[in-house]
Amino acid sequence: MAGAIRELVQHIATVHPEYDRDGMLDAIYAQEKRMNTGIMPGIAVPHGRYAPVSRVMGAVGISPAGIPYGAPDGKPVHIVFMLFTDNVSHGEHLSVFRQLLLLLKSPYALRLREARTPQEVYNVLARY
Repeated sequence: MAGAIRELVQHIATVHPEYDRDGMLDAIYAQEKRMNTGIMPGIAVPHGRYAPVSRVMGAVGISPAGIPYGAPDGKPVHIVFMLFTDNVSHGEHLSVFRQLLLLLKSPYALRLREARTPQEVYNVLARY
């Protein structure tokens, strides 16, 4: 779990160098302490409030082999969506979560799991 979280945060920090990697990690780990974010079999959505972001933002990671995540079902996670929101945009955050849950309950979730490149992941999300 920690490796996947660090990897996704590092990707966001590379794309957005104005955000502090350690601050983002702290936000995610604070939420994980409150509640494990393995929300569905094979899927985790680590998320946190990080004041410097100006909108909901995030990253997605796909692991065909699966990673141990400490999910309630004890099974590995194959799709990890990481989300950040500021301390104010609660409604927008919930809207993104609702859309994400609908996606993950649809046939597109299987297509995501089968994606092997960032472009394939993007294509599945754009089609959804």
